[in-house]
Amino acid sequence: MIERESNTPLLPPELEREIFLSAVASSKVTASQLLLIAKRVYHWMLPIMYKVVICYQGKCPPLESLRRHGEHVRHLLLAPYDTVKHIQTAQLPDVLTFCPNVRNLALWTGDYDLEQLNALHRLQLTHLSADIIQLSRYHNPENGAAAGDNPTSKDIPRSMDLKITGTRFFSSLTHVDTTASVENWKECHILSQLPNLTHVSFDSASNPKILEPLLTNCPKLLVVILVQGNDDWDYHAEEVGEDEASNLPVHDVRVVELSCGFVVDWKAGANGEMDIWRVGEEVVKRRMRN
Repeated sequence: MIERESNTPLLPPELEREIFLSAVASSKVTASQLLLIAKRVYHWMLPIMYKVVICYQGKCPPLESLRRHGEHVRHLLLAPYDTVKHIQTAQLPDVLTFCPNVRNLALWTGDYDLEQLNALHRLQLTHLSADIIQLSRYHNPENGAAAGDNPTSKDIPRSMDLKITGTRFFSSLTHVDTTASVENWKECHILSQLPNLTHVSFDSASNPKILEPLLTNCPKLLVVILVQGNDDWDYHAEEVGEDEASNLPVHDVRVVELSCGFVVDWKAGANGEMDIWRVGEEVVKRRMRN
């Protein structure tokens, strides 16, 4: 139960708020520990508590909590649903609807369907981690409608069109982690439709022949990362040594090979710490200086 406001706060509200925020930032206390101090503190802490939401390994806020407080979510990770409590696969569109201000989305839920993907068009994402091969299958660059049948979505009515072409979803994306091992440019052609794309990453097992059309068709790219996933998902991003690096057909300072654990790296980026994007930028800057 939330306590009543004191009639005469000892400090100005602005100063009091800064003290509470500093306490949380220092990790000495968590936002949830401060919720019941006073109603005003409760409202200060909610944006902090829900800024980063991770549904992974059975941990996830209840759907009702996201309905009530999802407006505060800025970073959202949705991992395979066989390990997530509270939320079922069919409720994914609801989750995205309840979190309209998400800017950084990791959609690691396996097979997508059109209803799920249509929910994306309302989001103004800047960062997306999702299976680019599936997104490209659904996308026709000429009219934005579903392109071809996804073998996992045969029961979806053909009248359901993918509505993301030409929307904020495309125009706002700057960072895309494809999460996939891409064999050819056709599988990821959707990247050429992102007008502000500056950072992209692929699984290191991807065919290196995609690099030339990628760099040609995405003129604003600053960093291209080939990621060697580490079995330890808590492994922090670092540059691959020369003895482990691939013999790539394209010699471009923007192409970087890194190794990382996916979950810890995503968390780091969501919390403003070093992640593959920032490590990749540092590598490119160093090369350009040399």
